[in-house]
Amino acid sequence: MSSIPQYLYHGTSVKHLENILSNGIKPRGDNPSNWSSCESHPGAVYLTDAFASYYAHAACEDNEDLLVLKIDTSKLDIDLFFADEDAVEQIMRGNDEIGHLSVVDRTLHYRNELLLYNAETSLKILGNCTYIDTIPPEAIVDYKVLDNRNYSRAVMSGIDPTITIMCYRILGSKYRDFTKSLFDGNNTFILSEEIYNSIFKKVTTV
Repeated sequence: MSSIPQYLYHGTSVKHLENILSNGIKPRGDNPSNWSSCESHPGAVYLTDAFASYYAHAACEDNEDLLVLKIDTSKLDIDLFFADEDAVEQIMRGNDEIGHLSVVDRTLHYRNELLLYNAETSLKILGNCTYIDTIPPEAIVDYKVLDNRNYSRAVMSGIDPTITIMCYRILGSKYRDFTKSLFDGNNTFILSEEIYNSIFKKVTTV
């Protein structure tokens, strides 16, 4: 299990909290995907070491608070971890036989072949992976509720990421630190000066 971080995170709406604490985090199955143009894998729970708040925000309506759950991966089956299709699609650009397809069609192609690709590389290059099963309640070691209004202001301040290999390569450590910081303070998210300064580096021009 050493190649998978002990703690990964999952983002969703707080409206699911009671059900999750009772029944775990289930793959979406036949439920609608948060990504209408490129639906997620119906049998997968998506995990990240960096972008949980972003995914939580994407799952919420305007009046819903965000929920970020901390997962102890040592309590999960190592054989059920696989790649995130976005990581596979991006790393395979120019190295496969479907380069003529659109990004959406390429991503769907790799989503359908997800079990051929390992989680370790996906986490290394994009900070994301999938778990092809329900994550049981006992693997959820903590959770935080983020105030939607404050998070939206934070997004406007520039912490909304692009989920790309380049972004993760350059800013991944900042997003990982930001995610970990959510569990160091109160349950309600506030973009403090300390967190802001830990994410953004002042740039001066000569």
